[in-house]
Amino acid sequence: MVAEAFPEKKPSGQTAFSGQSQRRLAIVLMATLLTANYAEAVIDRRERRRDWADHLAELAHQLQVLNPSREPVIIRSMAKRFEATTGGEKNFEDPRIFYLADVKGWVIAKDDTGVQALSTPAHPGSASLPPDS
Repeated sequence: MVAEAFPEKKPSGQTAFSGQSQRRLAIVLMATLLTANYAEAVIDRRERRRDWADHLAELAHQLQVLNPSREPVIIRSMAKRFEATTGGEKNFEDPRIFYLADVKGWVIAKDDTGVQALSTPAHPGSASLPPDS
């Protein structure tokens, strides 16, 4: 019975699944699995983006409630200033909260320990913190 289910050779000398058909089957299976994994990752990313957008909108609303006069604010980023492996500077500044809350201010990186960098303007004409802050 086993010999009939998995014949080693057909009378013509070919196996039931030749090397080329096995490769084709493997490629089809891999493509199917990769497509399914990709689709799942895209859906997961969209859900996380939607959750993050809702979270950011809620934070902006809370910032407006806590700061009705729209004074400049300092916000600590969730991202670090420097890349751990290369030591290079990362783009940790995300301005969306300022736009959504209709306020101005500064972002300091998660790994910054003080506000010294805020006492020096980044560009001519830009605001900085007063030295006694």
